[in-house]
Order: sequence, then structure tokens, then C-alpha cells
Amino acid sequence: VNRLRQVLPAQRYAPPPEVTGLIDPRSPGAARRIVELLAVRRSEDPAEVIREECQGFSPFLAREFAARITAGVDGDAIEQAFRGLVAPLVDGRFTPTTFRITPTKQAAYPIASIQFPPEAQTASTSMNEALDACSQATERTRGRESIVGSVQGRIARARKLLGRRREDAERAVRAAADAEQKQRLGDLILANSWRVDDGASEATVQDYYSPESPELVIALDPKLNAQQNAEAYFDRARRAREGGVVAAGRLREIEAQMRSLQNAEYRLGELLAAQVISMDALRTLDREVAGISAVVETEPVEQTGGGRNEPEFEGHRISRVPLMSGHEALVGQSATANDYLTTRVAAPNDLWLHVRSAVSAHVVIRVPRGALAPPLPALEQAAIICARNSEQKHSSVVAVDYTLKKHVRKPRGSAPGMVLYTHEHTLHVDPAR
Repeated sequence: VNRLRQVLPAQRYAPPPEVTGLIDPRSPGAARRIVELLAVRRSEDPAEVIREECQGFSPFLAREFAARITAGVDGDAIEQAFRGLVAPLVDGRFTPTTFRITPTKQAAYPIASIQFPPEAQTASTSMNEALDACSQATERTRGRESIVGSVQGRIARARKLLGRRREDAERAVRAAADAEQKQRLGDLILANSWRVDDGASEATVQDYYSPESPELVIALDPKLNAQQNAEAYFDRARRAREGGVVAAGRLREIEAQMRSLQNAEYRLGELLAAQVISMDALRTLDREVAGISAVVETEPVEQTGGGRNEPEFEGHRISRVPLMSGHEALVGQSATANDYLTTRVAAPNDLWLHVRSAVSAHVVIRVPRGALAPPLPALEQAAIICARNSEQKHSSVVAVDYTLKKHVRKPRGSAPGMVLYTHEHTLHVDPAR
């Protein structure tokens, strides 16, 4: 659609308006006049000359004409190049062609071109077919760009969130370095308890840890006595140490997740740099990144020792293990921990693992709502963890069953860790791997 005419589907074609004062390329002698003009305007770009002097030459067709001649070529060659371009307009023998301009961009034209290599051109039986091929390529490009944008967006969001969590974990690790000092302050309060007055907000004590035993002022809680203040410092030291251990584990998980994102970003770059971009490979990468992102965006429940939070998992011994896919596995370390993990922590669509017909840890792979299930290598990794935490850990081959947690139930009145399950599948793994 422009100010002069409309070209719309299912409507009668309206030719462009006649332009007066310019050479009609179909007229006798048109080729010779172009030769004469180029001889006079030898220093100018042939594409610009023919666009200014001749009707119907689009920028593309003008560049095609310029590409078919070279500076200093004789008039007969110029005339032949001109006639070659105009001939389909006279006899109607067009050669509709699609051109691959870039790996993601195509164009169609009624004739073949020497501006593109032969391998970048595809002949069509009609202009409709050529335009349809371009339209389909455009739709594929839009779909490809949508997937690429999805992958890049998920990577960026996950990386930003992991960056904040890494800062939190690093603060907790630094706080753990002060645990020894808190322990010493508690010891000094006990050693100097006779110098601590009830209701005092601070106490001056002898620092027996320093060679010259100088006096040291320690802040106190006036509502506590000397013994209780010492216990408070001991508790802070313990929580700082435990928080440091948890935070160090979280840092390892975060670094593993960061590496997974970096690997995905590298693979995306390789796919986009390929001569032919594989949509199947892009979709596979999108699903993998969606799984990693879903795990990252599920806020972890963790205890870093920075405050007076309740112990993680209400004190039950449950370990967190990051899997290669970015998912997280939770491993029960006792019968009561297994019971708590399966009945209180696991969600219905989480994956649940147990060694078949043997005593073992309950292992749960967290699968957030809307996320993909872990791939087989990650599932095998979790099965090996389960086998290593079982009475069959010294066997060379261990059968590990897995099912969705919604297919696991605990019989009424059964012992801790006792469950029944259905819809299971089985993996055979070597705990020594």
C-alpha cells in the first residue's frame, strides 16, 4: 500500500502509474540509449544512472544491472546485459527465485540474480510459490527468534537471581569466620563470671587468650546472668559455624548452576552461528534451560546461621545434592528423616527414589510446577546417590525404583520410613560410579 496504489490479496492488480520523461525499457532502441548515457556519465554509479533514466528499475534491479557490467566494458556487453534483464518483461518468461540473504532472511524476485551465489538461490515454479516460501521462512524466523529470546531471557533472570544468592551465601561464609571469636567471648565470660554483675549490659574481663592478658569489654544481655550470656555466645558461634557449612554447600550448588547456564549460553551461540539453524536443537535447549531456570527460581529453604530461624526441615537430617541438570535432590539420612521428607517435604509431582526390596534412603528430586522432569543422566545420578545410601551400597549392580511422589503412600501406624508405592520404573546402577 502506498499513496499511488494498493496491491492486496484477492484484488485486481493495479500496475504502477506511467512515468513520463524516462526511457521505457521495452521500447526499441532503449538498450542503445542506456549505452550512450553510461558513456557520457562514465564516472557515476551505473545503478544510480539507470534508476534515474529508465522506468521500472527498482534498487534491487538496478544493482543487478550494475553487477552484470564492469567499468570500461564495451557497449555491446552493456546492451546485452540490459536486454537480458528486460527480456522477461517482454516475453513473460520469468524465472521466480528465492534468495537466502542470511541464515534467517530470505527474499523473492521474478528472475535469478548474480548478486548471490548459486547455492543461496532456489528456483520456484511460480512467483506465488517463491513468495510463499519467503512467508514460511519468515514464520520460521519468528518462531526461532521467539525461542532464542525465551532462552536468553531465562538465562538472564536465573543468572541475576543466582548472583543475589551468591552474595547472601558469601556473607554467611564470612560470618562463619567470626564463630571462633564468639566462642572465645563465651569462654571469657565463664572464666571471669565472678566479675559479671547481674543486670549489667557489659563486663570487663581478663583476655586470657592474649599473651599479656589485657582487659576486654564484652557486651552482655542485661536480662541474662553470666552463665546464660556465655551460652548465648556459644549458641551464636554454633549457628555461625553451621550456617557457614550450609552456605558453603549453597555456593557449590550456585557455581554448578552458573556453569550450567554458561554451558547453555555457549550452546546457543554455537546453534546461532551454524549455517543452518536446527529448530529441534533450539527447542531441546529451551526445554533444558526452562528446567534449570525453574529450579533456580524456586526459592531454596535454607538456614545460613544469620539469625534465629528454625532449623531447616525442623531439624531432620536431610541433605541437599545438586544434580547435573540443575535440579536438586533431597536425601534422607535416617528413618525419621525419610518419613519427614516423603510425607512433609515432597510435592506430588516430585520424583521419589528407593532401592528395591532393601533398606535405603528416600531420595526426592524436586520438580517445580511447570518444569520439565530431569533428563536420564540426572535421574541416574540420583539413583546412584540412593544406592550409596542403602544396605546394598557394596553391590556392583543395584536396582533403584523411581515414581512420582503422588504414587507413594504411608500405611497407617507403620514404622518411620515405611511406605508403599506403585507406577514405578527401575534403573540398575553401580554405586561405585
